[in-house]
Amino acid sequence: LRPGGIPIEQHVREFDWLVSQLEDCRTLLVIGSRHGGMEHHLRKRCPQLERIVSVDLDPLPGNKEEALVIGNSADELTQQKLRDRGPFDAVFIDGDHKAPGVQIDWEFAKSLNPKRIFFHDFTDAAYHLATGCEVHHVIPGVLADAAAKGWTTSSKVVGCGWGGIFQVEIK
Repeated sequence: LRPGGIPIEQHVREFDWLVSQLEDCRTLLVIGSRHGGMEHHLRKRCPQLERIVSVDLDPLPGNKEEALVIGNSADELTQQKLRDRGPFDAVFIDGDHKAPGVQIDWEFAKSLNPKRIFFHDFTDAAYHLATGCEVHHVIPGVLADAAAKGWTTSSKVVGCGWGGIFQVEIK
């Protein structure tokens, strides 16, 4: 998706679904900013979002996000910087795609007590398997955690090799 020139690595139908899920959210943390495209396009589509904070270990030079924390989301100092910028109604996890990193981001996101936590690239599509994406390995534990706590889950996957978006709604 490249409306307006700033890249966003989301399928348009998955992004539209994400926008619809954020209607009751005022603050968002994006783990994995890269281009800053997600934040840019959410600002255009979600006027109710009053604050978006991002974190990325190595954002691309064109990333113009003002509320960008440069650091590893698994690092305690970086996590504290993010907590200091909270609270957050929603967290979008799209940083480290290896299972251990995704697990750390999941645990960190839960510790922030948001209403919603999203995972990008959670399917085991051929492209994701070929590139070493391991988000799908974490999802069974997320589902078990959600079931044990009475949280609901939902997702949007359009197929065609896209990674989908998975949501946990925390009650």
